[in-house]
Amino acid sequence: MSLMTREDMLRELELLPVWQLRAPAPVQLKPQIATDNATVPPITEYILPVPETALQQEVPEVEAPLDVSQAAPVPNVVPELATLRLLLSEDAAYAFLLAAPNDDANVQAVETLLQNMCKAMKVNCHLDITGSVAELFAERTPKLIVSMGEVPANALLGVTHTVAEWRNLQLGKQIRYEDIPMIVTYHPEYLLQNLGDKAKAWEDLCLAKRTMQSL
Repeated sequence: MSLMTREDMLRELELLPVWQLRAPAPVQLKPQIATDNATVPPITEYILPVPETALQQEVPEVEAPLDVSQAAPVPNVVPELATLRLLLSEDAAYAFLLAAPNDDANVQAVETLLQNMCKAMKVNCHLDITGSVAELFAERTPKLIVSMGEVPANALLGVTHTVAEWRNLQLGKQIRYEDIPMIVTYHPEYLLQNLGDKAKAWEDLCLAKRTMQSL
């Protein structure tokens, strides 16, 4: 017969200290252990409480990746042909194209700025007419077209770009309409409302002058 240890004796006398956890720790379930006399009940599984803030957070839904091959192509929207205003220089070299101003009360200010821009280029215009692209260029072939605003450029080339996009394009390559060079700049009405872009418009006019000299 084996000798009992001190711990075994204390356990038999139920004199060992009983320790109690303040907060029960989660444990894994253990299978019931069968003995000769009785079945030991399973140890209770404790689950730590979940904070309320964590319950309030919704799990984001993961969207399926977009199949580019099945996506519908974006149509190329071609702007409608607008009625344009054409100012032709005396030597028929320059053709200034622009849309009519939207604000009737601002017509005089727009006209004054337009004339000042032509004077800055030392260009005198003797013809001032309106019409469609086909009508304006049916019997006129200028050496250079200056599109004031995106409307004339979009109507001539059948695309939809902003002035900023046109300006970026013309820095890399020459824009042409039926083999006629074209420079795109801001409309005088826009410049009256955005004075900070007048310097950019002056750069465009200087580019038009340099382009004309190279023709």
